[in-house]
Amino acid sequence: MAGIDPMNGPNTQKDTIQVAAWLDDLARREMAVENILALGHRAIEPLAHYLKQGPQPVSQPRVLAVQMLGRLHDARVPELLRQLLRAYPLHELPPGLAESEYRVKDAAMGALVVQNEATVDDICWAIQSERLPSAIRAAGTLRVLGLRASLVELLTDDVLASPAESALHALRPESVQSVLAAIQAWLDPSSDSPRTRLALVRAFRWLASIHVAVERGLTDKALSHACCMVHSAAALVMPDVKDTATIEALLHGVLSKDPILASACRDRLQQAGPLFLESGLDILRANRERDIYDNAHPSDTWGRYWLLTQLLQWTGDNARNLHRVMTAVSEDELVFGIHRWNTPTAAALKQLIHHANSRVRAAAAIAVERLDPVESGSWLTNRLSDRNWDVRWQAYTALKHRITARYVRIYLADIPLSAWAINPLKCLHLLMMSRRP
Repeated sequence: MAGIDPMNGPNTQKDTIQVAAWLDDLARREMAVENILALGHRAIEPLAHYLKQGPQPVSQPRVLAVQMLGRLHDARVPELLRQLLRAYPLHELPPGLAESEYRVKDAAMGALVVQNEATVDDICWAIQSERLPSAIRAAGTLRVLGLRASLVELLTDDVLASPAESALHALRPESVQSVLAAIQAWLDPSSDSPRTRLALVRAFRWLASIHVAVERGLTDKALSHACCMVHSAAALVMPDVKDTATIEALLHGVLSKDPILASACRDRLQQAGPLFLESGLDILRANRERDIYDNAHPSDTWGRYWLLTQLLQWTGDNARNLHRVMTAVSEDELVFGIHRWNTPTAAALKQLIHHANSRVRAAAAIAVERLDPVESGSWLTNRLSDRNWDVRWQAYTALKHRITARYVRIYLADIPLSAWAINPLKCLHLLMMSRRP
């Protein structure tokens, strides 16, 4: 498709037909953009004519027309965008067309903001009438403080909660008091619903992200709420994580299905250290969490893995605590935790390397490589006679690496007779490598 030279001066009707053809050709979007930009200001009337044809089931051509208008800096453009914003009210359109035109209006609001032509009236109308995400973001960008209450209320909306949080962030510090007032209202038992529970989780999480100190009375009220996820979110704004109620709330948050809440709770728990060992074991054994609707379901798998890894880290050299962790989880989970155990202790691995399950022994044999090479050499030679082939292979591979790096030397007396009986060639190979100068 050849570009148009704007100096040739084709008539307006021809431009209108050509621009409509470019917009409707979804397979050549980049070329349509280039050709429309080449027309320059002559493209304004054809674009406006195209948009006046009304909503279409497919939104892409009309959205592109709006975006092209936004890129053409002309005195006529803001009024055209404003007219489009208010034309064709969404509540009067059939569902299919309403969904398509919603994207067009959102693009029109965004284009007004880019051109620095969005007024407070435009933003208020777009939020209250059409609920446009671009208008919500514009309220924050332009600091429309009068919309704080409306933006806080949008925290109850699954679709608009994210742009509302961004707008509230831009309206700080004035928005903080509005959020705290809304939390107080949502905590009232008469207001309890899944929507207000979600709003409470989002509000507490937002306050924690900007490090706002919340009065103890409000957090205590939240910790006594009927919803477990609200407890977890409220624990994020507690000044410390030393009391049992706060730690348990954060642990439940780690195991929830909400990935954002789980991430925030993990970061907060990093400050607690080994304080959550007892509570963590109890929660792992229970393996049940309640969602925002108070329905019980199994704990989040990746949350359990993270918690298990932390508990292993905090057991240290305490054999009793390690045994309690081992009995609180499945063998598959234990293997996963051992693989991700950053700094295992010699005492812990000495216990794990004799575990009844071969997969646990193999994982422990791999983890032994993180210990001091000389100290772990004798452990690995003993594993050369393990009854499981995978464990023997892991021990052989680890020893070969240590000998090659000259960390250890193996002598004939170091290798058990049972290992010679099971795999003499491997034992001979290790012995020859060790004797090599």
